[in-house]
This record gives sequence, C-alpha cells and structure tokens, in this order.
Amino acid sequence: MINTKKSYKIMADFETNTDEEHCRVWGTCACDIETLDIIHLSNNIGDFIDFLATNCKKYNLDIYFHNLKFDGEFIISYLYQNGYKYDDYLAGENTFRTVISDMGLFYKLEIRFSGKKNKIVTIKDSLKIIPLPVKKIAKAFGLKILKGEIDYDLVREEGHTLTTEEVDYMKNDVLIVAEALKEMFNQGLNKLTIASNALHSYKEGIGGKFKFRDRFPLIPKEDDDFIRKAYRGGYVYVNPQIEGKHINEDGMTFDVNSLYPSRMYYDLLPYGMPIHYSGKYPGNEFYPLYIQRIKCKFKLKKGYVPIIQIKNNSRFNDHEYLKNSGVERVELTLTNIDLEMMFEHYKVTNLEYIDGYMFKGAHNLFKEYIEYWIKVKNNATETGNKGLRQIAKLMLNSLYGKFATNGSTDVKIPYLDHDTNVVKQKSKCIIDDEENFNGMLKEDKEMEFNYTAVACFITAYSRRVTIKAIMDVGGLKSDSRFCYADTDSIHLRGREVPNNIWVDNVELGAWKHESNWTYAKFLRPKTYMEEIDGKLDIKCAGMSDNVKQLVTKENFKVGFKVLANDPNIDKKYKKLMPKRVKNGVILAPTDFTIK
Repeated sequence: MINTKKSYKIMADFETNTDEEHCRVWGTCACDIETLDIIHLSNNIGDFIDFLATNCKKYNLDIYFHNLKFDGEFIISYLYQNGYKYDDYLAGENTFRTVISDMGLFYKLEIRFSGKKNKIVTIKDSLKIIPLPVKKIAKAFGLKILKGEIDYDLVREEGHTLTTEEVDYMKNDVLIVAEALKEMFNQGLNKLTIASNALHSYKEGIGGKFKFRDRFPLIPKEDDDFIRKAYRGGYVYVNPQIEGKHINEDGMTFDVNSLYPSRMYYDLLPYGMPIHYSGKYPGNEFYPLYIQRIKCKFKLKKGYVPIIQIKNNSRFNDHEYLKNSGVERVELTLTNIDLEMMFEHYKVTNLEYIDGYMFKGAHNLFKEYIEYWIKVKNNATETGNKGLRQIAKLMLNSLYGKFATNGSTDVKIPYLDHDTNVVKQKSKCIIDDEENFNGMLKEDKEMEFNYTAVACFITAYSRRVTIKAIMDVGGLKSDSRFCYADTDSIHLRGREVPNNIWVDNVELGAWKHESNWTYAKFLRPKTYMEEIDGKLDIKCAGMSDNVKQLVTKENFKVGFKVLANDPNIDKKYKKLMPKRVKNGVILAPTDFTIK
C-alpha cells in the first residue's frame, strides 16, 4: 500500500483474456517506480480502479502502462460502464478525458474521481518514452529480470485465483519497465514522449526556449506548408537485377553509426527566418541553403539508382522511385541537396524554376547536444551501464523528428456504442487556445509552428550518404555488388570490405560492418531475408513474428499468405491485430499477404 510520499509514479499492467466471448481483465499489477515495490495485485479491473480512487485522495498519481492504446481500452470501457462521463475540462466528479491523436496514437488518460479534494489521476504510455517491447527492454537495459511466458489463450473465468506462476509473470512485466523508467527519470527525462525529452534536453543545453526561438523562429503556416513538401524519409531500394531471386553466395551488411545524429553533427543546417524568392535560387553567401520548387521532365542515367518519388499524384505510385517523369512535366519541391543529386542521377529537361525559400546555415546547431549524449553513451559502454547506454541512443535518435511534428487541429475522443457496448472513437476539432486544448501538453502545443526545414535537410543529407555508398559499390551497373539499402544500411554481395566507403565500427557517421550472410532474398523495400550464422533473419513490413515461423526460402515470395480463417494453421502462427469488443480489446487473427 502507498505510504508517505506526496506523489507517485507507478508502473501498471493488465492481463486479459484473448477471446471475444470472455474478454475482460483477469490480472492487474502495479509497482512503485522509485522503490520497485509491488503495491497492487488483483484479479479484476474494478480493484485497480478502486486502488486509484482511494490513493488519489492523498497523492498525485502518474500511472504508466506499456502500450496504453491496449490497456486504456479496458479502462475506458470500465469507466463508461460504471457511470463515468467524458469531459474535456474534467469539471465534474467521475469524469475522464483522453489525448488521442487524429492518427489514433494514445498519449494519456486523465480521471477525476468523486470527492472535491481528490487529485486528478494521469495515466500515460511508457511505450512513447521507451519505444521497445518489454522483452527487448530487459535486454537493452541489461536487466537481471527477464520477461517470462504464460498460457495467454487459457480462459480465466471471473473470480479466477491467480497462480504463483501468473503472479510472478505479472510482477516481472511491471518491474522490467519500471526499472527502465526509473533510469530515465533519474536522468531528468520525464516528458510524455522520448522526442519531447530530447527536445527539452536540447533546449536546456542551449540556454532554454528563448535561445531556441532565436535559432528556430515561428514560421507562418503557409510557408511551412511549402517547406514540408521537401520533407522525405530514408532511402529504401532493392536492386531490380536481383529482386526476388535466390542469392546463394556470401554477402555482407553495413550500417551507419548513428546516421541522423551524424548529419546533425557534421553538416550545414538551416536556422532563422527564411526568405522567399521567385525563380531560381539567386545565390547568397548569408543564406547558403535553399528549398526549390521546379517543373521539369527527367530520365534516369544508365547505371544510376533512381531517387525521385512523387506523392499525392494519381500518375505515380507514392512509394516508387521513378526512372522517368513520363510525357508531362512534373512539379517537385526539393532541398538543394536533393536537387544536386537529381541532376547527378537524371537527365533533366524542360526545366522551370518557380520559387523557393533560402535559409541561413550553421554547422554547430546540434554539436553540443550530440557530443553530450555520445559522451554519455561511450561512458556507459565503458562502465557496462546498458540502461544509460540505451537512453543515450534513444536521445541521439529522437530529436530530429520533433522538428517535423505536424501540428494537428483534430483529436479523437472515445465514446460507448450503446448498441454493442463497444468503445469506439470519433474525430473532434479542437480550438487552438490554452483553455480548450483537450488536455494536450504545452510542450506539444508549442511545437505546432514546426521548423520543418531542419528535418528536411537532416534527412536529405542522410539519403545522400546512403545513395553515395550505393554508387560507390557499383550502383546499377551489371557488375555491381549492391543488393539492397534501407535508410542507414547497405547489403552487398561478396566478403571484401569496400575501400571507397568510410568503414569504421565506432566513428560517428562511418559504416559499421554489421553482419555476414551466406544466402539472401530481397523481395521489395522492407521485405527480405538473410541467412546469418545458419539462421534465417526475416524482415517483412507487416509480418508478425508469429507468421515468420512459417516462412522458408522457397515460400518467401510475392503472394505468400496466411489467412485468418485457415483451419489448417494454428492461431499461434497467424497475424494478430487489435479488435475492439465489449469490455476492451482482443488480438484477433487477420489475413496477411506479401503483395
């Protein structure tokens, strides 16, 4: 039971039945993150809610669940079924509110219980702070506690008496995440998401939010909308000469050491208020970076990999790198880095420069931040502190994306469908002011302005590193060693270390020799297999670990499918997806196909 403190951070977890007919919580467990003491254990959700209601009379409670999107469904269902009401302002007793993005991302749930002096209970998602499954957290943080196993599909009836095995399993689950969170909180990283933690750490390192505003001022939305068109992700590409073929020969894989942080450390990046210009970039030594809008036709040069994608245009596949633009001119908005690569890889004709924005540039915008967390990472490596090392890795890789946060004026709110007793969600437009921001944190609200140009250039430089390495090992020439690339990795035929790319297992931005393989098959972006040390390592977008157990060298191809209703395949080998049902949510079998 909670004792003397004024506020508590608590890690909690639910265990639930997995079939629709018996869907309910059969086990709840919670521990004090600071002391790692188990402070609650029960066999039903009602006891857990009572535990919160009792203790919020005296204490501020921050409760964490790992994947609140799942456990939160059970809490909301219970609240609705027991007379609680949704209220944006938490104005009355027995009310609650949520922060769920328009994309369905579940950030937090707040509850006001009965009693005027009761404090608001805030329930948060630890998965947003440590974006790893529980099993990987234990390994990444070097914890002595390891995630166990139980019979998940066994139906536990109402009033089920918890077994020793089940209690130990639940305790382990909460303690694993609690230990990792404790390590995060000890570093002062107590924001809602890992990206918010990274942004806060960066701001503090440069002297606070006012210095931050000096570097990255508010950009009018119409300007940001233009700039955002130049924002693209990592470069992912399969060499079409070997696509879908069995490669029965030796190969090797290289990964960049901290690709995005390395570009933040080494490269010239934008800051300050941009200046709009018409036509072609005029050249300006004080504004050396620019984002250019053009119209043109283009055709890929022989031996070069394609690098241009055109999105939101019915003439083109959003995810395809194009060999040519077709018969009509196309409109593109590109950073000067991407524009230079385009001229290198394509023959460009019928070119028209429309307009753009130019930016001041500096090399030291993130230097101190990167150096600080690299030092933390290296020191933690030397002392064997895996937890702190993992935190440093998260902080290094999480900052850049915060600059591309797309401020949304829509959220989703949960409601109870009285016909089915199932909790569903509906979109709601929110007013852009402090008073009615639906519980959104100020730290997230202030990023609405964005400074998207930073993310545009970091990702552009990163693509250039990967694309240059591909060309250095042969590109699409007939004798090329290149097989596949995914953002910060390249996969090559042969075992000779390339002498024309920077290879070092430690240096920031160098290519690290990650693995050797003796067989490979590359089907499409994000879908390939490699045989490493005699075992098949399968990467496939959307394919669960359950389904991977059925994959072989022979059946791994376009058209491979595992159907939800196939009676000849056990449920444990099928892809499971969340399905909202009465009382909460289950993981139901769903079809999976390599398309």
